[in-house]
Amino acid sequence: MKRTLKFSAVALLAVVVLWACGGAAGPKAAGESFLTAMAKGDIEGAKKFASKDSQGALEMMAGTSDAKKANPDKIEIGEVKEEGDKATLNYKENGTDKTLNLVKEDGAWKASYTKGAGDTGGLDDLGKGLEDAMDSATSTVDTLMPADGE
Repeated sequence: MKRTLKFSAVALLAVVVLWACGGAAGPKAAGESFLTAMAKGDIEGAKKFASKDSQGALEMMAGTSDAKKANPDKIEIGEVKEEGDKATLNYKENGTDKTLNLVKEDGAWKASYTKGAGDTGGLDDLGKGLEDAMDSATSTVDTLMPADGE
């Protein structure tokens, strides 16, 4: 909890300094602000740093318990790769590598968020579950069917 508060304070300070200097926040600052809001479960705050296309996913998330679950103990911001009006921010959430996509809208960097973005764990878990189910079904069929010649 203390780590989250420290991270939030640092991110807030960075945003205030950038704003006070009159410079537009880059993709790293926008990504950090978005991730900080998401980590606190502050969907309304995250929307301020999210692209227009991301608003619907955040709206749907606001009404679910997923908004409360997004409270990692530790977020480590990594490298940003900027290519024109698109960027990717690599980060670690509780030690798990993730990626946040960002886009430039009306001159400002915004997080391009879709539920599950940057994290293929859900799809990997689904694939593993299907594989396990098929193995179990095959095993059951093998035990029920007589072997050749019986």
